[in-house]
Amino acid sequence: MLVYLCRHGIAAELGDAGVRTDAERPLTEEGYEKLRDAAKGYRKAMQRPKRIITSPLLRARQTAQVLGEILGIDKTSEESALLVPEADPVRTLAWLQGALHDQANPGPLLLVGHEPHMGEFLGLLLTGGERTAIPLKKGMLVGVEIEDFASMAGRLVLALTQREGRDLA
Repeated sequence: MLVYLCRHGIAAELGDAGVRTDAERPLTEEGYEKLRDAAKGYRKAMQRPKRIITSPLLRARQTAQVLGEILGIDKTSEESALLVPEADPVRTLAWLQGALHDQANPGPLLLVGHEPHMGEFLGLLLTGGERTAIPLKKGMLVGVEIEDFASMAGRLVLALTQREGRDLA
């Protein structure tokens, strides 16, 4: 089973154009542009996900929307508070294990979120250690193949920065 993790694209800072809270931070025009270019390459490098699950924060939802459009995913993305920046990666892993167990053919999943959570979750998937973070750059895509649903042990099969995705396009 493949699980893809993507960190949101470049977003506005607090105070820019009236942005008052972290949850309201939208992607910038540069963020949209770089993400669209990268997603065209990501499309060539990955299996098309069956589902996109995103953090409820605006910049992650916008990232999921761009990826969904370019990857040709018909469904709208689902939101989960388990993907916010301060989420507990162990809880996210337990949720993922349950989601994979409950579906006969869950197909590839794409999770869109933030640092530090994405890096902590990636580290947990690859090493089994709760304190091993592998940070993702903005807009970066990684793919992990879950080899054992019982242990949720995974191996890294893809890692692309936005620039590398653009170069693949």
